[in-house]
Amino acid sequence: MLRVELHQCPQCEGVIDRQHFAQVEFVDRVDEHLYCDFCGRGWEVSRYRDGDFFVLDFNERTEPINFGKFLQRLEDARVA
Repeated sequence: MLRVELHQCPQCEGVIDRQHFAQVEFVDRVDEHLYCDFCGRGWEVSRYRDGDFFVLDFNERTEPINFGKFLQRLEDARVA
């Protein structure tokens, strides 16, 4: 049986598709990319080993260029 952790959108609390979540581990931090296609929003969360975290959110309608770059980073993280 395949066990998959479900993720929810922070805004609408809907379930996020598996292909819209990626997690990449670095030496000093863990980056998580989360995209809700219903809301048209994306989030990048960097969690550092010392407990600090940094959150960026992107809106598809109001910042299309940055949102496109976010989607590219999400795809790169999924491939890695």
